Amino acid sequence: MGKGRPARTPSEVERSTHQEGHGAAGGPRCLETEPGDAVTVIENPAGQGSKVGETLEDLAALLELIDAGPRTGVCLDTGHLFAAGYDFRSEEARAELWEQFERKGGRAHLRAFHVNDAKGPHVSRVDRHEAQGEGCIGTGNFERVARDPRFRGIPMFLGTPGGGEVWSREVAMLRKFRAEAEMEGS
Repeated sequence: MGKGRPARTPSEVERSTHQEGHGAAGGPRCLETEPGDAVTVIENPAGQGSKVGETLEDLAALLELIDAGPRTGVCLDTGHLFAAGYDFRSEEARAELWEQFERKGGRAHLRAFHVNDAKGPHVSRVDRHEAQGEGCIGTGNFERVARDPRFRGIPMFLGTPGGGEVWSREVAMLRKFRAEAEMEGS
């Protein structure tokens, strides 16, 4: 669980979204009348303390509040998870995180990963992305996410600094990890 932040109830989440000037259900509801397959995706923040969704409990409450249907999903930002207090660097911690995400119903709504290393240390609550392998999370953790069969078919997006050369390297690395996992059947 994210460190030091109590979980909000669905009613607290609803109050927070209105205080921030957003009706929680506004995004998903606007899609109800639109043809096509566009999806509203909610991304977890880095745990700065004033944002809804910084804990897995918040995300679950928000999904419940908006009555999330097939056109509503979650994008997990790895750097934000880490900054908010979720440490997934060890096998045990990763297993606990994904089990908790499953229990909260998140896996059914997972639509994407925003794969960023974190410039700040664990529980920094600072939203500063770093190139993969150059921050506090480390390349091995991105490899494990890319290879995890539970996440096969889930898109991964970059939001790292550095520009074209860095991004090309990161994309090639993630594709290599996924391809190896598929060849190995894991």
